[in-house]
Amino acid sequence: MGTMTTSGGRWTSFLCLFLAGATTAASACSTDTKIGGAIVADGSAAADAPMLTGGTTLPDLEKLRVDPVMAMVDAKDGTPGTQQFRAIGTFKGGREQDVTTMVTWTSGRADLATIAATGLATSGTQLGGAVTITATSGALAVAAQLRVRILTVVLGPGGLAVPANPANAFAGKADPARAPELLYPNDGVLFPPNLNRVEVHFRPKAAANNLYEISFGNAFTDVRIYTRCVPLADGCLYEMPQDLWRTLAGTSVTVPMGEPALPVDLRVRATDDQGGGVGTSAVHKLQFSFDQLSGGLYYWSTSTPVAIFRWNFGNTTQKTPERVLGPEAGDGTCIGCHALSRDGKKMVLTMGDANVGNLLLYDVAQKKPLVPYPAAGKSWFESWNPDGSAFVGIDGTGVVKDLLLFDGNTGAQTGKIDLGGLRSDHPDWSVDGNTVAFGSPASWPTNAQNTWDGSIATVTNTAGTWSKPVILAPAVAGKNRYYPAVAPDGSLVVFDESTCSAQQSDDCDTDSDPSARILAVRFPAGGAPVDLTRANQAGVADGNATNLMNSFPKWSPFPLSARSKVFWLTFSSRRRYGLRSVAPGGRDKLGGTLIWMVAVQPDQLAAGKDPSFAPFCLPFQDLSTSNHIAQWTRSVPVVQ
Repeated sequence: MGTMTTSGGRWTSFLCLFLAGATTAASACSTDTKIGGAIVADGSAAADAPMLTGGTTLPDLEKLRVDPVMAMVDAKDGTPGTQQFRAIGTFKGGREQDVTTMVTWTSGRADLATIAATGLATSGTQLGGAVTITATSGALAVAAQLRVRILTVVLGPGGLAVPANPANAFAGKADPARAPELLYPNDGVLFPPNLNRVEVHFRPKAAANNLYEISFGNAFTDVRIYTRCVPLADGCLYEMPQDLWRTLAGTSVTVPMGEPALPVDLRVRATDDQGGGVGTSAVHKLQFSFDQLSGGLYYWSTSTPVAIFRWNFGNTTQKTPERVLGPEAGDGTCIGCHALSRDGKKMVLTMGDANVGNLLLYDVAQKKPLVPYPAAGKSWFESWNPDGSAFVGIDGTGVVKDLLLFDGNTGAQTGKIDLGGLRSDHPDWSVDGNTVAFGSPASWPTNAQNTWDGSIATVTNTAGTWSKPVILAPAVAGKNRYYPAVAPDGSLVVFDESTCSAQQSDDCDTDSDPSARILAVRFPAGGAPVDLTRANQAGVADGNATNLMNSFPKWSPFPLSARSKVFWLTFSSRRRYGLRSVAPGGRDKLGGTLIWMVAVQPDQLAAGKDPSFAPFCLPFQDLSTSNHIAQWTRSVPVVQ
């Protein structure tokens, strides 16, 4: 049976501040009395539970109390913990009686704990957290809190023998010289709970180390993995099993409404089988969002031949990215940048030379061109309106500076948006359809693939009429600004900014610029752009590197979540994915690139603060090739 800890005075303040009260605030935190040494609460309805009217109504019952008011049980290695609750009734005249078997017991979350008619609560074994236990008699209801802590020891991974009682080897004296170096995940990262596949990377540092403890912990979680080094480059790899990941993510978010999810502390300890000195890594805090990712993610890969691949976040059985199309879908020439309609049904791509701008309009569900290739219009870099009936593009040669409008079913040009002489590049059409943000370079050497001296501008549609352009982020000497993307709620625009060794140079031409960083600016208010410092900063494996090429940001199109209050943003970067090397590919100047994701809090930007968390690498992408330009859809279409 799992261990049990009964509440005492030290839990009272925690109950008031964290668990939103076992009963009302007054009864839980101010007017508690003691019966038999345990805190009990006055009879009143639980703040987070409905007033129940079922069960037996006991004659002359005036008050109802539960003992204990808070308890903790440990679910250890798959064995549930148990806790006996008592219900104590006060009857007319002041008489008290144990009424445990005469009331109705309910659990607020059956996945955390169930409770029998006898008042015996039994925890689950997969999730930790706080659950409300309620005793009801007629109109009287009183609640207690049961806290479930998951204790798990994992030996492995399979085939790597460790001592029979590996924890004993970590009882030795602390030795900082043996501290391993924790490389990945990044400290301060926010994960979606359904990522399901995460690796831990670390370096042993000391030659004597050969036994490792990888631990994840918070108030409701104590998971310890004992393992040997699984070699990867000059360090070690541990790939987290999906069931363990789900326990960590699920436990982190089992908190009352209005409370933030609980971070998980990740650390690695190292020693040897003889139990010598013990080294402990730095602690990396991992956080989880309340909301799962959904939709499809399409990205361009420098595979041979180049191709577009897709990952479906709603498909729990998908193991590898799905190849969607390659050059064979058009005329066999290289497929260029792609854009997806938000419903995921249509894709438009430029094929071959940018100076030609031939368009492939593709039916994603049927996996064939929507119209014969090439479509009637010509463009380079496109973005779709909300319902997929039209897309906006540009003239890659720069002969026409204005934004171009196209029919979403035929690919024929239908008009343009007059920019009053400004150049247009890399447009992004907002989710509400009212705004198009675009880069406005002062010059370019040959075509829109490489541009200089850029600013960020917008045009707004009111009653069918497009406004004159407004400069949202003006050009800055020694910088280049490009690749804008409008957040799903339209409250901010992110964009890239490169720093130039010379104003018009190869390292500042929008194409795989080494110094590229992501900035954000409020919309439509404008103002000084804010650097996404945490998203842009190097990980431990990057050392002192600052040029990480954080390029081509793109938003997930879903609205702000009610609880997590974040948007998700992807970008391409040549930063190190822990110990894994990134293969060069395409036009990358300083090495290969992978797709990273980061959570962004728009309310922080409104306060003038960095709105980003630390990023994580999308683990499903092919690491043998470079990957770029992740594009999101709300759903993945299926063949009818």
